[in-house]
Amino acid sequence: MAFSAGSVARLPYARFGCRVPRCCPPRWQWNWPTLGIALGAVLVVGWMLAAVGGVDFGPSTVGASAGAVAGDPNWWLIAFLLGIVGGGGIAARSSAAFELRGETRVRYLRLLVGGFLLGAGGWIAGGCNLGHGLSGMAQLNVSSIVVVICMALGVGHARAMTRSVSRTQTSTG
Repeated sequence: MAFSAGSVARLPYARFGCRVPRCCPPRWQWNWPTLGIALGAVLVVGWMLAAVGGVDFGPSTVGASAGAVAGDPNWWLIAFLLGIVGGGGIAARSSAAFELRGETRVRYLRLLVGGFLLGAGGWIAGGCNLGHGLSGMAQLNVSSIVVVICMALGVGHARAMTRSVSRTQTSTG
């Protein structure tokens, strides 16, 4: 029984991809200038398609979720949300970067708490980090500029705290 359960658990891994070596970046990854140009082009097309779909604020996963919960779904935004998941799966599979892995219970708890904190932060900031950083900054939205500056300061502060803790552990350990 244990052998068959293990075989079934490994089946998706064997079918859809393999591990990418951690020593060097995979060949399938784009360099940052190419990725930046492609992302900019996709955002412009996304804004145009959003206007065609009757949405005045661009592509949004929050808009898709909120509309569906409120009973007034915008099908273009729902298609956009499903396209993110489907496109990510296709890209991972075609690049041999797809990897199934299990996590410990503590890791799942951390992911759950992190998800709630991320949602709360998006609610407080009036949008998610990508919405502010990509759409809001492109429109020179003042609130997005403030949010992106605060995110950068928060990341810098967390990085400094992490470094000081690791130095303390290294010197005492």
